[in-house]
Amino acid sequence: MDLTSLFSPSSIALIGASANPAKLGFQILVKLLSSRLPIFPINPHESKILDTLTYPSILDVPGPVDLAIVAVPAPIVNLVVQQAGEKKVKSIVVIAAGFSEAGPEGKKLETDLKKLCQKYQFNLLGPNVLGFANPAKKLDITFAKTAPPSGNIGLISQSGAIGSYLFDWASSENLGFSKFASLGNRAGLTETDFLTFLAADPDTKVIGLYLESFADGEKFLSVTSRLTRKKPVVAIFGGQTQTGKQAVLGHTAALSPETTVVKTALAQAGCIQAPDLETFTDLLEIFSLEPPLTDNDLVIVTNAGGPGILAVDKADEVDLKVERLTDVLGDALAEQFNTAFQQMIKDKLKDAFLIILTPQTMTQLELTCQAVVKQFKHLKKPVVVSLLGGEITAKAKEILRKNRIATIDFPQKAVAYLSILFQYWHNRTQQTAYPVRQNSFIKASRPRLEPGQQTWQQIKKLAKIYHLPLVTTEIVKEKFLLQLIKQVGFPLVLKADPAEALHRTEKKA
Repeated sequence: MDLTSLFSPSSIALIGASANPAKLGFQILVKLLSSRLPIFPINPHESKILDTLTYPSILDVPGPVDLAIVAVPAPIVNLVVQQAGEKKVKSIVVIAAGFSEAGPEGKKLETDLKKLCQKYQFNLLGPNVLGFANPAKKLDITFAKTAPPSGNIGLISQSGAIGSYLFDWASSENLGFSKFASLGNRAGLTETDFLTFLAADPDTKVIGLYLESFADGEKFLSVTSRLTRKKPVVAIFGGQTQTGKQAVLGHTAALSPETTVVKTALAQAGCIQAPDLETFTDLLEIFSLEPPLTDNDLVIVTNAGGPGILAVDKADEVDLKVERLTDVLGDALAEQFNTAFQQMIKDKLKDAFLIILTPQTMTQLELTCQAVVKQFKHLKKPVVVSLLGGEITAKAKEILRKNRIATIDFPQKAVAYLSILFQYWHNRTQQTAYPVRQNSFIKASRPRLEPGQQTWQQIKKLAKIYHLPLVTTEIVKEKFLLQLIKQVGFPLVLKADPAEALHRTEKKA
């Protein structure tokens, strides 16, 4: 699907433009006028707004209109959308809530809106959306407080509020977005339309995805499994408890699938799954800033023994190999760090680098971070700095952020994220869907390479790796069977699991 008219329109009409600063139609107009594109405010009661000529209807606008932003209440949305359809507008964004998420009347409005979309064949984003953005073109059609900064993260979100939060987060971290789309109720465009677009977008390096349901699960798998061979997709899913599912119904009128289904689908699609927003943002930072990592070797430089040891333990847990651990000791000045950095570069190590820095009496935090920037900024190797501390580390962290060096507060998390970076690039070349780790797969599946029956424990281990649901099962010897039946009750299914027989008929049972 061609989304050029959405993200790179040649002209924009704002239906519902307002002269009242407290109205959404005013706030969006202010942003639109800063884009320097031809803007046509639509308001039948005003002749000019912000010194811009206003039109009674979109049908009165001279010449073609690529994009229409609809900022009117839900009951009159379909009337103005029909006019936009008659104008042959290519893309329409409906901001208003009050559709299928609001009950039967709203559901009918949304059904009629879909019919208009089908009749006039325009791209429809919404309803019930924060908006969308193309920051590189200074196109911010959202009502978020912070404008999304420009960068290489493509963001698709079923929640507008999460988009607003991420704009502010990215601004503080010197990161940014290539494109942003708030999905809302998905009466027209869905996540797969935007994923397809971002797959071919040269400005997008990594994609962040927040969903509460799949618009079309089969299509999602088909599109995303191809996409993740090109670009990483970091996904977080809301509505994974019964209470959360009820909240989703009132949020976007969507039915959230079962947790096991979600995890399995995302794994099959090759997505990197984040369990919480902190991990989600950390992984977006890592994939935005770091080059590919195709070797699992790790070099650690630290001025603190304890955090260094914790990092080594974590590396072993997540299958990274610590090639070199250099402890420059707690009294190390910036020069000692710089000497260690220079030696590593001289040795032409192919590894990822983790630098652990703790604020001790002799520690020169800012000077050491300047040394990190000088030695590693143009090295084209994954480098993460773990700065342990609070307010005292703020200036040093700002030096790293300004120069686009990844900073993760805790060394164990930094190691875990570097492992995920390695797994993505390694599995991508191996055509293995993330997050099944290759070494875990080999260890678990090795018995299957041998002839004969597999035990229940072996099957259970494989099912866990692939997130396959299993019924509650107890393995019990014959003499304890009656006792177990009394404990768990009926109904029960009994199956023999002898290592020496493939099927019960072999024992004439």
